[in-house]
Amino acid sequence: MLRQIAMILPIFLAGIVLGAWAREPLRKNTPIPVPVVGNSDTARDFDHAADYQRLEQMISSLTEILNLEVAERRRLEGQISELASQVSKLTGLRRLTPEESKRLATISQQTRGLGNPADSGLSEARFIEAGFPADVAARLKREMDQIALDRLYLRDQAVREGWLGSPRYRDELRALNKKQNEFRESLNSDEYDRYLYALGRPNRVIVSSVLTGSPAGESGLLAGDAILSYDGTRVYSPSEIRRETSGGNAGAVVPIEVMRDGQRQIIYVPRGPLGVNMGATSTRPN
Repeated sequence: MLRQIAMILPIFLAGIVLGAWAREPLRKNTPIPVPVVGNSDTARDFDHAADYQRLEQMISSLTEILNLEVAERRRLEGQISELASQVSKLTGLRRLTPEESKRLATISQQTRGLGNPADSGLSEARFIEAGFPADVAARLKREMDQIALDRLYLRDQAVREGWLGSPRYRDELRALNKKQNEFRESLNSDEYDRYLYALGRPNRVIVSSVLTGSPAGESGLLAGDAILSYDGTRVYSPSEIRRETSGGNAGAVVPIEVMRDGQRQIIYVPRGPLGVNMGATSTRPN
């Protein structure tokens, strides 16, 4: 038995050595396999891209629909507020309770400051209150209503034909936005001032505080001043003032027209940051 084991053992060891020698070149010369993306992976990547595009279109569509629905809701609230006010004036049967007055005031506040096609919820009376002649007020109301109708018809057509949120829808909506911007640009600065007030949007920039040692403070600008123009350009929001201060030559002295205690004044400041904190409010134009 031992003699047989002694005969087999050298053969077994020789086999192990030969096997190790045979595998060594394979480890050195055989290239490492590189994973290859198959057609299924490529298809999945393509699907992900398509899904992302559809999601983007869906978000765009939902945003536009939401804007239209909010606009319509605010338009109806505005009509309710005006009707309630007219009924109260016509009947004169009783005074409104504090709760009713507060509720009507809240609705009225919500209906002012509409930022989209909802401008169509305005009445001619609002434009007349802002200082427009009756014929101009009627024209403004008519043109704004037409723009709002165009938006509604565009959305209705897109929904019916299945291209809501598509590039075509965005292009046509962009064209309507351009039309609305051209309409607003047709107004001069005083008309645009009244237009903003009629919509309940901010049309006055108010200096809330002046930083110590700032250019504005050194030039005499005071908290409570309403800034009307900067270097001859009418401004209606703090962002417009910041845009103007960043243009031109830094340090050049420019005029600022302000309203202080009901009087217009001119203050000269170096172009650049004013060094003030500003807010915006809606004020009836004089």
